[in-house]
Amino acid sequence: MVSATIGKGPEAVQNTIDHVKQSPGGNLGSWLLGLLAVSYFLGVLSSQSFTYFMSYPHDSPWFKRLVIACIVLSILQWTVVFIEAWHWFVDYYGDWTRVVQVPWTVWMEPIIAQLTVFCAQLFFAYRCFILTGRNRVLLILLVAAMTTTVALFTLVGVSLAIDPYNLDLDQKFTIPALAVNLSTDAVITGLSTWKLMTSKKGFNPNTDSVVNKLLAVTWEAAVPPVISASLNIVVFITMSRQNLIYTFFNVLTPRLYVFSLMFTLNSRTAIRSALDGAAAFEGNSAFGLKRLQTESSHFNGKNHRPTTTTVVFAPIGGATRTTATSTTAMTGTIGTIDEHIQGARPISQIEMPVSETDLQIDLDKFDAESGEETDAPPDAVKSAEEGRKSWNITR
Repeated sequence: MVSATIGKGPEAVQNTIDHVKQSPGGNLGSWLLGLLAVSYFLGVLSSQSFTYFMSYPHDSPWFKRLVIACIVLSILQWTVVFIEAWHWFVDYYGDWTRVVQVPWTVWMEPIIAQLTVFCAQLFFAYRCFILTGRNRVLLILLVAAMTTTVALFTLVGVSLAIDPYNLDLDQKFTIPALAVNLSTDAVITGLSTWKLMTSKKGFNPNTDSVVNKLLAVTWEAAVPPVISASLNIVVFITMSRQNLIYTFFNVLTPRLYVFSLMFTLNSRTAIRSALDGAAAFEGNSAFGLKRLQTESSHFNGKNHRPTTTTVVFAPIGGATRTTATSTTAMTGTIGTIDEHIQGARPISQIEMPVSETDLQIDLDKFDAESGEETDAPPDAVKSAEEGRKSWNITR
């Protein structure tokens, strides 16, 4: 346990005891409410995680590692908060001298909390990176801001460990950390919303409906953690010298970030259903099954070059199913356009319209501005491009 008098005189302990006695609810109650909140959201996370692993068994390994990291950090944070609550309300109940001391759990909590936020934000930063046309500079700036926030909260933990009653030192690191974290959220949400809004062209009400669903998911995921983080910084600035109410939001905010991450990942099923509806609209038209763009290179026995074909909105197994596949003649492996929607599946599970060894369908290769002639009317090409953009959003 860290001594409560480091950096201060012995009178700091008694002053703190008197301060806590004046408002036990504002100082100790926030930790108790924080424990209840993380316990509740740990149950929610259990349900969300079960849904995720059952619904997306072939999801990207990168996504799976991110989810596992969030689960581990969430359990670790709950353990830290539980130990601290047990320390105050059971082991040393009524012993005010021990209550005001700062054990390791107190200064570890902000570090673990921000690491959890970092993992969840990493997914949304990647999503924003995809939306902005894989803008590497933007991704680097976002990750740099997120890393800076983790570093600042680490300094908060260190300051609590070496000088727990130095509020000025605590504020020196906490306020910038909260501000950078909130600004990062604002940039990610703002850019994501802007790119989604500008992708709505009105060519096809079905694809516009998919974009609307993505907008709804974006804001439903962004609002809860942003509100909690905003309240955290406001309460900390205005009330940190009177009580510890801000610690409740500090404990709650990481749980909301993880909730938003899992909510977004699990919502891909509904988005996929909406896009299947858009595919049905296209498939029922006279040109719905046409290949809008073709790039062919004949197989050469010496160079082992496979024939490749680029197809946009080519429904497989009926007009209500839209799948784009990519296969290599040498390996026979398949990835699907919804590899980030449902996860890559074995080749045996996908119905192929043509030879499995010679087909390559990749929506990323479709370029409406390439100037190549197509068999479809211009509106069809525009609708197909809108559908491709909608799928890229969720990748």
